[in-house]
Amino acid sequence: MKRLYTLIVIFSLAVSAYSFGRTQELFYVSREFAAEKKTDGRHFYSLAQAVQAARKAGTQKKRIIRISAGQYMMDETIRLDEQDNNLTIKAAPGDKPVLYGGRRITGWKKDGKFWSAKIDKNRHFRLLEVNGRFAERARYPSQGYLKHLSTCELKWLSTVEGGWNKKPTPQQLLEMKYKHGDIPENMDLHNAEITLFHMWDETLVGIKSRDKKNNILKFSHPVAWPVGGWDTHRYVLWNVREGMTEPGRWYLDGTEGKLYYWPMEGEKIADLKVIAPRLKRIFRIEKAKNVTIKGLTIRSTNTKIMVGGFGAKWFDGAISLADVRKCTFENLDISNVSNHAIKGTGRQVTIRRCHLHHTGAAAIRFIGSHSLIQNNRIHDVGLIYPSAIALYVNVTDPNAKKEWKAGKDEGYVKITGNVIYDVPYTALACGGSDTQITSNRIWHAMQVLGDGAGIYITFCKNLILKGNFVSDIGIGRGFGTSAYYLDELTDNALVEGNLAVNVNRPLHCHLCTKNTIRNNVFIVREGDARLTFPRCSDFVLQKNVLHVKGRIDIEGLNVLTTFENNILFSEKGEVYACDIKRHERLERQKLTETTDNLLTDPLVVEYKNGRVVFAESSPAYKLGIKPIDVSPSKEKKTH
Repeated sequence: MKRLYTLIVIFSLAVSAYSFGRTQELFYVSREFAAEKKTDGRHFYSLAQAVQAARKAGTQKKRIIRISAGQYMMDETIRLDEQDNNLTIKAAPGDKPVLYGGRRITGWKKDGKFWSAKIDKNRHFRLLEVNGRFAERARYPSQGYLKHLSTCELKWLSTVEGGWNKKPTPQQLLEMKYKHGDIPENMDLHNAEITLFHMWDETLVGIKSRDKKNNILKFSHPVAWPVGGWDTHRYVLWNVREGMTEPGRWYLDGTEGKLYYWPMEGEKIADLKVIAPRLKRIFRIEKAKNVTIKGLTIRSTNTKIMVGGFGAKWFDGAISLADVRKCTFENLDISNVSNHAIKGTGRQVTIRRCHLHHTGAAAIRFIGSHSLIQNNRIHDVGLIYPSAIALYVNVTDPNAKKEWKAGKDEGYVKITGNVIYDVPYTALACGGSDTQITSNRIWHAMQVLGDGAGIYITFCKNLILKGNFVSDIGIGRGFGTSAYYLDELTDNALVEGNLAVNVNRPLHCHLCTKNTIRNNVFIVREGDARLTFPRCSDFVLQKNVLHVKGRIDIEGLNVLTTFENNILFSEKGEVYACDIKRHERLERQKLTETTDNLLTDPLVVEYKNGRVVFAESSPAYKLGIKPIDVSPSKEKKTH
């Protein structure tokens, strides 16, 4: 019997091996073949060649392309479609191949205190990789911002009300009046670009002309918003010789056809490796199913000068998706790209365990449904376009409710376990319906712009926002910043079990209704704190803990249909509330402790690592407030 069982096992293995051989085809890309530009039908010197060979095997088979270690300078974007269904492109076991969308710049010579290299006068780029580093572009002023003198009397209403109360004039979009002396008289502006900072985004434009007599700059194309709108006046000039004030910076002189670089201490000209981008994207995947890209490093993509829109949405991605299905992007390292790392549309898309950093725009911008964005590490994004939202999802699918078969708590997109930090604007934003945002860790967002948050929600229905940890958000400008922000038409959201630390406005809600804020902990160790609800209705504020060093203000008491079992503790003993009508705050009143809400110390003994612990004698237990644990999981720590 034992011998018979052994024979059955051997036969089963042989059948499995035969079946595996029939249903799977392997192809290889290697530097060894690239050196001689040869192929033997299975091994190729370029990824484009391997993709063409895999197509010939047919979509009925699972095709795998393995890329060996090395640096590959891409001649063209890899375009995948229905012919590439069931295709996997991944790193060979143990290898870390790098795909570049640019070319190396050579021929460097010493040029005063700089090094220079000749370059095509028609080449334009805003990113340069120097020895693996996202090198800093020449910037004027060297630090901080200049302030222009243009004013705008237009009044902003809201997005749902059509924006400005009047249409901006062409002059308001094409001209800027600067302060005399801010821009040197002899500064060459032929190669210059200018970033104008608005409220929640910016516009990068070229300079068409300069009127020195009247101190006016005319732009190469209209900016996104009227110059001076929202009483914002900051701007920066790029790619001017006067911005070459620090080692590590670079400047592209298109008039001369020269690229200048100021070497950092210890850098040698013989060891200088400079990559300038050429391609706008490395992968373009359209209407394909079951495509997997795994284990690759992707670098060096370009963008053209244009208005990026809210969240820099009009720029493409280094990986660009259009109406894909069941595609997976895993263990990717995407950096030093001018645009988004991953952008596109689809269903049943998984983006998991990727390291996305040092990007000109965002890390992920996804529109679709039934998808998972999990355990990604995201940081240092928006380095060219600071309005880029580090991780943005809009859940949209007209057939979602009909086709979604999982339980109602699954959500149409899950955004979970991501770590996001060091970003100029909002870290995570979502719109659409039926989304879960859980267990994400965010800090140092809102470092440049205003009217955003660690987590920002807008035009969203039936959201679950649970178990997230947001801390140390920038103070922002204009409309301010928050840890959690529910904006226009966000309805029926549950915000539960979240932690905010060192964010003076931990919660801001605007123009939304029927949302529940429950069992969250907000700790502000310096200054005052505000919870704000302009133009909202029918909110539940229940079982939350707010521990503040200074004063507490709740602006919108009339919005709260349920306001109970909260602990509102001000170390100064100042807790105030007021009703709010539109944006107008009515008379404030000092709150006193009642059986519904306590103003006593919640006795939080631990919170800094994300695990909130109350003392045994804490009044939180009496009110039914549960301790929360949003500390990083073991899987997150692997990053």
